[in-house]
Amino acid sequence: MKYKNRYNIKHLVWTVFIVAFASLMACDQMEDVHKEYVEDGETVYIPRPLQVKANSGLNRIELAWKLTSKKQVSECIISYGEDNSVTVPIENNEDTVITHTITDLAEKNYDFTIHAKNKMNQVSLTSKVFGTVYGEKYRVGLSDVRFRNIKILDEGVEFTVAGISRGYVGFNAVYTDLNGNPIDTLILNSAEAVSLNMDIRKPTSFRTAYLPEVTAIDTIYTDLKTMISPSLIELKVEKGNWKVVSTTTEQSGYEAKKFFDDNLDTYWHNSWSVANAPQPLPHVLVIDMNEEANISKIDVHRRLNSNTTNGVLIESSLDNTNWEVLGEMEWSNDKGDNKQGFKLLEVKKGRYLRVSVTKSNDKSWMALAEIYVYKKLSE
Repeated sequence: MKYKNRYNIKHLVWTVFIVAFASLMACDQMEDVHKEYVEDGETVYIPRPLQVKANSGLNRIELAWKLTSKKQVSECIISYGEDNSVTVPIENNEDTVITHTITDLAEKNYDFTIHAKNKMNQVSLTSKVFGTVYGEKYRVGLSDVRFRNIKILDEGVEFTVAGISRGYVGFNAVYTDLNGNPIDTLILNSAEAVSLNMDIRKPTSFRTAYLPEVTAIDTIYTDLKTMISPSLIELKVEKGNWKVVSTTTEQSGYEAKKFFDDNLDTYWHNSWSVANAPQPLPHVLVIDMNEEANISKIDVHRRLNSNTTNGVLIESSLDNTNWEVLGEMEWSNDKGDNKQGFKLLEVKKGRYLRVSVTKSNDKSWMALAEIYVYKKLSE
């Protein structure tokens, strides 16, 4: 029994000795394997740029990235294109997000790579990001919005916006307000009607604003265009202050003033006191509009479902003495042909109107329902 125990102890000692020797040999071999990597000192891995983003712009781009620790980084290098690179110095502060904008770039798509570097010229792994730079080609392809339902109000103008395209964010308006102040403002996109206290007697310019991408750093505009000017706005002359100066004929209940009461169901009719021998043509009516207007267009409606009136001559005057012909109109024999009119090639300034019925399809009978005068604004 004692012999057996002595054998076991001896066997255990030899086993421990062999294992220890083998471990020492393994350590020497492992040191030989790593020796070539640590001969020049320990390798330090510095933070890699993370969460890299590219924010597009007009001939420029903004790159943003995050460094988990700025203490180990002295600079970051951005590479793009074939041989282009930018070095961004890193300040040792609390901000972990770095941004840098590259300018004077051609309009195209770019692949950017970013890596960090320390003062010992040791570099991090690289990060990549794709970005688009926009330029003139994109800009000239943009379309302008359209303005509809334009209403001229006492306090300015009201309108709605139509023709909105992808990327639209609003429009830039350059105008003069009702107090004479120059205004240059960006009106952001709105589904509701837009109201501006602009003086529509002054030229007004607009341009449309686009954001090519949600995170873009530049708003890109179309060319500034004159959209509203006195020469483009045509308004109806309000008839609330019109008065009859004189008339050669009228019938009670169908007086000359019915010709400008904004009611197509009423009308001016010549006297029928002598039914079989009406007054001879022309029948003449002179109207005072009580304002000097730059007359651009005139529409006249004859009595509904009547074809008696056939021809009308209209003249204007500033003093009710010197008259200038604006235009003439004729109707067909069709009773459904109620409206005739003309548009002047050049506006004529006038305050008084002289309306002469010159032709009739039935002796010299006439019946005119309404007149509409249009004017253009001036400076």
